[in-house]
Amino acid sequence: MEKELPCPQNKTNKMKNNAHINSFTFDEPVEFKGLKIYPVTIKEYFPFLFAVECLLVDKNSIPDSKIISMQYLDYIVYSANAENNHMEKLAGLLYLCLKEKIEDIQYKVDEKNQCTLTISGIDITSSDFEEMKEIILEQNLIELPDYTIQKEIRDKIEEGKRLRMKGNGRMASLEDQIISLSVSSGISLDEIYKMTYRKFSKALGRMDLLIHYKIFLQSSMSGMVEFKDKSFIKHWLTEIKSDNDSDMIELDVMKKKISFEDKK
Repeated sequence: MEKELPCPQNKTNKMKNNAHINSFTFDEPVEFKGLKIYPVTIKEYFPFLFAVECLLVDKNSIPDSKIISMQYLDYIVYSANAENNHMEKLAGLLYLCLKEKIEDIQYKVDEKNQCTLTISGIDITSSDFEEMKEIILEQNLIELPDYTIQKEIRDKIEEGKRLRMKGNGRMASLEDQIISLSVSSGISLDEIYKMTYRKFSKALGRMDLLIHYKIFLQSSMSGMVEFKDKSFIKHWLTEIKSDNDSDMIELDVMKKKISFEDKK
């Protein structure tokens, strides 16, 4: 029996995502099984952040063999309840990313408890949804944990990130990040509001690299500061890599630093 999804109130692998690199680069919708998956804009970011939670559950860490063996779409439908709002969040996510009307999205579950979404007459199986999920996350720079790494190690990486953030101070709000990019770049607020979150986030990261690059380079050239390791000064156009490795390396160091500072 087909059912309508409720109205919202408010890495597949990297090789496959690389096939969409042109769309990601130029903020164009990704073509997928006759549908178009659009990147979210800054103005859509808060409802997106609420909705995308339904894709971020580490279901394989749940000690239930039935859940572990499920495809992710089947898990969303199976586990949905009033507390986690998985179905409401999935509905909101699809309307943000596919720009489809609510009556155009339905789902059905067969006798094997396998779910199929029907969007504007196009069937999306549980297997298809795995790829759709990866496209949406990559398109909007939502990074999933590397599930090939043991959960204990992933937890240590997350602890490292939390300690680093504590040592560096609280991250500015989205509003303050928008203002910072406008002030530092000269881009108007109205222009930033129209940006995709992907481009906004990357622009903010490059701005930070450029500022630090200028500071380090000028300090080095002035002769007042000498860097023993010359490779420390990275050009602001170098690749921005994931800092998971550095989070692991700095975990013990950051623990000591935070512990020391907390005693002051």
